[in-house]
Amino acid sequence: MLHFHLDNGEAVKEYIRLYDEGGVTRDTVGISGDDMKTQFTNGQVAMIVDGAWDFATFEQAGMNWDFAPMPKLGDDYTQYAQGSASPGWAIYAKLDGDKLKAAEKFLTFLSSKWALQKHNDAGDAVTVDGFDATVMTQYQKVYDQDIKTGKYYLHTNFYSKPDILKSELKAQNQQLVQGQITPDQYAKNIDAKVAAAQ
Repeated sequence: MLHFHLDNGEAVKEYIRLYDEGGVTRDTVGISGDDMKTQFTNGQVAMIVDGAWDFATFEQAGMNWDFAPMPKLGDDYTQYAQGSASPGWAIYAKLDGDKLKAAEKFLTFLSSKWALQKHNDAGDAVTVDGFDATVMTQYQKVYDQDIKTGKYYLHTNFYSKPDILKSELKAQNQQLVQGQITPDQYAKNIDAKVAAAQ
């Protein structure tokens, strides 16, 4: 079972300090991802939570930027980067005969060094054992220390019912940031929603 109420909600308590101590304004709760990115590239905000999918936008904007994993709570914790492995390919289990042979041949091609290099050349940070991708300078440290070593965690897109969890996280985050619930209530509410959805 998936639980968010780890370490007595310490991560959530540290997160809400950003708002309580004025590091982030509470009006950010309703901002869209596109608006967030625009404000960052225009220099209106100093830091955002984002990923490799927006690196090209930052480069095109000609801005001086860098990328790092979320800070850890302390030395007793291991630092992880949010992310996911390269997408996997699968063969339909009921294939047989010539169709199965063709699918296996295509799968072999997709996982070849040549094909992986083409994905990398297109900007993908390929995360396949035995293949070292070329990544942007700003991403190199995270790629070497977190991605290649497997120190990344899968977020809502890999949960069995992602739409339920994504909408609940958004709703609970809005209430937390607006001061309507405490970090402990936030964690309890998320755990309850996850348990009910399984």
